[in-house]
Amino acid sequence: MTLAQIKKFLEKKNLCPLKHLGQNFLIDENICLQIVSYLKTPIKEAVYEIGPGLGVLTEHLINQGRKITAFELDMGYCRHLANLFSRDQLTVVHGDVMNTLVEHPAPQGLIGNLPYNITTPLLLEIGKFSDLPKELVITIQKEVGDRLLACQNTKDYGATTVFLQHLFRITIKRTLTPDVFYPQPKVQSAILRLERKEPYPSQEQRSKFHHFVKIGFSQRRKKLRNTLNIPLDERPQHIDVKDWWQLFLKYRSSL
Repeated sequence: MTLAQIKKFLEKKNLCPLKHLGQNFLIDENICLQIVSYLKTPIKEAVYEIGPGLGVLTEHLINQGRKITAFELDMGYCRHLANLFSRDQLTVVHGDVMNTLVEHPAPQGLIGNLPYNITTPLLLEIGKFSDLPKELVITIQKEVGDRLLACQNTKDYGATTVFLQHLFRITIKRTLTPDVFYPQPKVQSAILRLERKEPYPSQEQRSKFHHFVKIGFSQRRKKLRNTLNIPLDERPQHIDVKDWWQLFLKYRSSL
């Protein structure tokens, strides 16, 4: 949909983008096509879309022959999507995705223009699913993307970085300027692809690993001897992802 079409539709339906829900709609058709092209999940496998809004990505996904389950908080857009696509093509789940997503079986693929205010907690929740999705293609705030891609010994490197990099190969596909959205956010965005690493830990191990790393990074200036009570005179940001996992396997019983 073009910007003019979006504005006309919103006016007709008496809707408006809600800032507190992070509603920023993509208005560049080429970028929408590009985002969908990054999703490599086979057509017949389950794909979830987070925050479909007006359905600009949804339409392209369905045109590929996919059946989509979409999670949307705003009832106005739920009705719009239900009218736009048949039930054979799209299942719309109304509600807060932080609550509704866990009620459904883990998908093979997940895609979406994620609300910026829930990006990190949502990704952490996904990382603790019973089964990890094979891939995620997500548009998020670039600043958050930088943290997910951070290297050790940098200020952006933290517990979330370590946890998600242990589970996924994370790549940035491209950055997006504010003008490709309506309304325009005040920050740059980034399209990321997260591909599951094999083999991956059990759900219980993943949950405990995140807890372990989170405690380790709780006081960045302190050595792990003091935060995790392990015999190591290193600070958390100096440990790479692989070594964090080895430390967890060796000392997890100490917590």
